[in-house]
Amino acid sequence: MKQASKITKLPRRKQIGVGLVTSAATVMLSITATSTAHAEDGPHFTMNTNDDNPGGKVSFWPKGDIVWLNDTQADGKGVELDIWDVTDDPDTYGYGLTNVLGNGTRTGLADYIWNMPEGHCFRFRIRLLNGDGPEVVPGSTDNAQWMNKDGSAEECPGVS
Repeated sequence: MKQASKITKLPRRKQIGVGLVTSAATVMLSITATSTAHAEDGPHFTMNTNDDNPGGKVSFWPKGDIVWLNDTQADGKGVELDIWDVTDDPDTYGYGLTNVLGNGTRTGLADYIWNMPEGHCFRFRIRLLNGDGPEVVPGSTDNAQWMNKDGSAEECPGVS
């Protein structure tokens, strides 16, 4: 997918990452892990970083607005995810999520953090970072546009 320059130039308004206060991050992740387990069984989307042996993966479940960002390799690289609501112009930046915790770890969001409106299309951009960033690993960026529609996994045709 071709990246639109208007999207990549938007400032980061909200950033979620490993720099959160430990107790807040622990509460967020433990609540997500316990209260959304049933939603994670339903239809969902996944996307990997675009490198030869993907080091990062994002998963999105529309039911519950659940997003997990996984570091999948012990390669010293971090994983970054940015999400925009692309339903209306101009596109609206929603969240940035970073995982620099290492191989086998995941960081997440759920609807009590950011409610993704039903029927809206969202652009997800995943990429690797050298160490804990901010330098992006060339060639690792991938993009997808997915619809937030409870109980289904639909892409967003015709939305740019």
